[in-house]
Amino acid sequence: MSSASKQKPAPDAPAGGNTSNDPASEAGVTIEAAFSTLEERVERLAGRVRDVSAENARLRAAILEASAERDRLEKALEDARELSARQAELDERLSRYELEREAVRTRIQRLLQNLEDEEGSLNVAPPA
Repeated sequence: MSSASKQKPAPDAPAGGNTSNDPASEAGVTIEAAFSTLEERVERLAGRVRDVSAENARLRAAILEASAERDRLEKALEDARELSARQAELDERLSRYELEREAVRTRIQRLLQNLEDEEGSLNVAPPA
């Protein structure tokens, strides 16, 4: 309390009168000041709670968005892995087909060579 609240009323003040030195009057002013201060603090805190709630909602939305992006990227990664495995399988098959093709080409060349040799031996005239 202030020093004014500790003062005694003036001797010429009317009994029960409402003067600035009246302790009851000062207590009313002090209570009003305390309530005003409390109301201001509550309003500031309520404003802060609203701000924090809005920030919380924004962050939750960002989390949902990030979660959706993560899910999309996980799906893309899974698809890429599947494509990579499929590509490896196709590369292996292509390699096998190329080897088979080379083997067939070699056999055809031998057959053609054998045919040419046979044809050449048939075209040789017998000694007359």
